[in-house]
Amino acid sequence: MFQRSTSIIIVLTVLFLSLPFGAAQMSGDWRKHYGPPEAERYIVRDAITITVFYSGEGRTCKAVIEAAKLQPPNIFEDLLNEVTPPSTRGKRVRSIGLSSSANGLGVREYERVTISLITTAQGDAKGVQSATIQWKEVQCKSPKQN
Repeated sequence: MFQRSTSIIIVLTVLFLSLPFGAAQMSGDWRKHYGPPEAERYIVRDAITITVFYSGEGRTCKAVIEAAKLQPPNIFEDLLNEVTPPSTRGKRVRSIGLSSSANGLGVREYERVTISLITTAQGDAKGVQSATIQWKEVQCKSPKQN
């Protein structure tokens, strides 16, 4: 009986140790299997991320900045100026704004980019929730058709 129990324990130990604990894939594994990403996400400030989308040639075509909590407009303006400095945008073509009692959308169109800001109010707090920068001369990758 003891011999059999020891054999079972050894077999189970060998099986357990051969499990793929390192099964989490690395960045290179994803790229090797699916090709280069069409988007990447970065943490740019506390509770603020930016997702950058690419063209087929790898050029940035769109960037989406999102905040986990409402941010003052100046925080977003600083980020917009960092991501697409005013000198690279070209001349301002037009600005459009839509708002309700709690939400708003502002769009600034320039010669080379379009910038959209989503504003919202939560209780007494008002601020910017997200911004999107779209480069005009760069076409984003189309999702692969299955």
